[in-house]
Amino acid sequence: MTCQADSHPPPSYTWYRVGDNKVYSFTSSLTTTATNTSEGSYYCQGRTSQSSSERSNLAKLVILRRPVIASQQTQYGDLLSNVSVVCTSNPTSENTSISWHYKAELLARGYPTGLVVGRVHDVGDDKYAVVNTAKEYVIESTITINNTTVEDFGVYTCTLENDLGTDTKNILLVNGGKQ
Repeated sequence: MTCQADSHPPPSYTWYRVGDNKVYSFTSSLTTTATNTSEGSYYCQGRTSQSSSERSNLAKLVILRRPVIASQQTQYGDLLSNVSVVCTSNPTSENTSISWHYKAELLARGYPTGLVVGRVHDVGDDKYAVVNTAKEYVIESTITINNTTVEDFGVYTCTLENDLGTDTKNILLVNGGKQ
């Protein structure tokens, strides 16, 4: 990561990580090894003897990983209502595809842009709606089942896939609200 400030006399630099008072570098460049503990947001401050310090924009170090689904394995909803099932990843690449299956039938496939590729369901009505988002490298896909019937409760399968790997989770949708 590089920081540049124009001044006379030339500035001195100090690099910090957000949430940490430790100094990581006293040069215009910051070089670090990408590890779980070095991941985070960094900034530099440039100062001269005649000026106050100026803080840079944040520079983020993010380690791209295979997707790992962190969602609850059992989720709850009520009969004759709109019920959402949520599939959330740990931080991963935003270029991760998302697919939903129910009873071995593909319901939806898409990316975290919110765009769902293909028809959501073959009945041509508004039975299912899917919203995919990515924020801070966390992928979240929510499938909403509208006007649930007894047949809508069961195991939904969420699959996340990117160039680094795949994760699949069976999520049991149970009738009757959270126990």
